[in-house]
Amino acid sequence: FLVSMFWHVICAAAAMTTAKSNYDRYAERKMDRCLHRPGANITRQTLFGEHDPYKDFNVKRWSRPGEPWSWVQPAMKPLYEAAVRNASARARNEGRNTLIIEVGVWKGGSSVLMAQYLQKMKMAGTVWSVDTYEGAVEMWLRGSIDKERDLHFQNGHPTVYWQFLANVMRENVHEVVVPFPADSITASLWFRAKCAQADLIHIDAGHEYEAVKSDIETWWGLLRPGGILLGDDYSSNWPGVVLAAQELAAQEGIALHTSNPSGTVPSPAQIRCGWYKWWVRKPTGAAKSQ
Repeated sequence: FLVSMFWHVICAAAAMTTAKSNYDRYAERKMDRCLHRPGANITRQTLFGEHDPYKDFNVKRWSRPGEPWSWVQPAMKPLYEAAVRNASARARNEGRNTLIIEVGVWKGGSSVLMAQYLQKMKMAGTVWSVDTYEGAVEMWLRGSIDKERDLHFQNGHPTVYWQFLANVMRENVHEVVVPFPADSITASLWFRAKCAQADLIHIDAGHEYEAVKSDIETWWGLLRPGGILLGDDYSSNWPGVVLAAQELAAQEGIALHTSNPSGTVPSPAQIRCGWYKWWVRKPTGAAKSQ
């Protein structure tokens, strides 16, 4: 029995090593191909073909006008606008469309706002809204007692995606916002396959350390050199966010910025509680890793 267990462990370890090396080789091939053949502008049709996710959608059925759905604090709106303006200016100067990706969308507040800024600036581009639309763990833990985190189950499944579509259409930004109902890794692999590079990536999915770290590692390589990685909730009530952001800055040797009045002090416990953003800019000399 012990011998049998031993060989099961050895075989499992070998399989994991082989899988990792195969993935590494795949990533290296993709990176080499994309370095020599950068992707063209991607559009909604690149993902969906002739299918229109908004066509014949019943907005009235899924709209909940009295329910809070945008958690963007008014004080943070100028920061979003500045980030979108910076990303769009670089894209326009390089003769291409602006590519913005949001990872962790909830019901669309940030995606809608960034799309509105693109429209206001008359900039060509899209906001890609990546989410499973099934809720982070905090929604599953608190949704039944917190109206803002209600998943609105139907036959045991969250209906967040339909409310997201309704919000996007009600705000008239459906020509700019592209829904991507997939998990973070699946979506990132699709963008890599298209040799896409984003001008601005907003991370606002799971707020636990492991989730934030994973999203940063997954999407950093898809950020264009000179692009901005923007994150939410840099505060003491989300220490995992703080730690993951600090580790990224230290690892890459880049400056970490935050709207939190406490600044980027080392200890999450010393940082003021509240709704604050963090961001870094990818060095322009960084390799276009895919």
